[in-house]
Amino acid sequence: AEALLADPEVEAVYIASPVHCHGDQIAKAAQAGKHIYVEKPLSHTVAEGRAMVDAAKRSSASRITAVIPYYGFARQDRRPRASRVPMTVR
Repeated sequence: AEALLADPEVEAVYIASPVHCHGDQIAKAAQAGKHIYVEKPLSHTVAEGRAMVDAAKRSSASRITAVIPYYGFARQDRRPRASRVPMTVR
C-alpha cells in the first residue's frame, strides 16, 4: 500500500476495507494527496468521520467521496434475459 501511495501515476484510491480501517487509510491517502473514494459507511461515529474529512482538508487531496457498493448488476444477470430490468443512470 505504501508503494501505491508513493506512486505519482496513481491519482485516486478506492478504500473497500472494514470500516475500522478507514480512518488510518484515509489519513495516509490524504497525506499522499490522492483523491479518495471509500465505501459507506465512512466511519462508526460522526467524530471519526469528521476527523477523516479534516485530514483530507489539511492535505492536498481535493476529493473524498463515500460510495455505496452496488452489486445489482451481478444479481440481475442471473435472471432470464426477458425478465431483466433496463438500468439507466441520470
